[in-house]
Amino acid sequence: MINMEKVTKIYSYEFNWAQIVSSFENATPQYIEVSNNKGDFAYFQYLKRDISNEIAELEKNKYFDIITPFDYGAFYYTNKEILEKLLKEFCKRCINENIISAFFRFNPLIKQDWNIINKYIDVKPIQEHIYIDLNEEYLNNFSKRKLRNIKKAQSLNPEFIS
Repeated sequence: MINMEKVTKIYSYEFNWAQIVSSFENATPQYIEVSNNKGDFAYFQYLKRDISNEIAELEKNKYFDIITPFDYGAFYYTNKEILEKLLKEFCKRCINENIISAFFRFNPLIKQDWNIINKYIDVKPIQEHIYIDLNEEYLNNFSKRKLRNIKKAQSLNPEFIS
């Protein structure tokens, strides 16, 4: 069985992942972290790219965009107050470093406080993710049409290669 906590940690929290991905994104791996004296912390990693690499008319090293490392990212935080502190610092950093665009892919397995995040970042959902726990009787929740489609697909003898 896949340890989803470990997978989530690798994609979203391990800075090594950002360093690896940065090499083929032509980007600089970066992160922001805040903490307090009570042991609370918040962390977010991202890749920073020089937009002049895509738009030649722009001056080099003047304007930047940021993305989450390939696949997913997330804001990691121990409480809402520390998340808000991180987002305030993050917005200041974006202004100070001329970061004018951001594209984040949020990990759907990590709960985020969208009310707080949306106060600082204009988040636009693009698609929903579907998660099916195959350890449960999941087929009971499908419509007859979906079950027919599944049966038809199974009759084609699909081969799964990993």
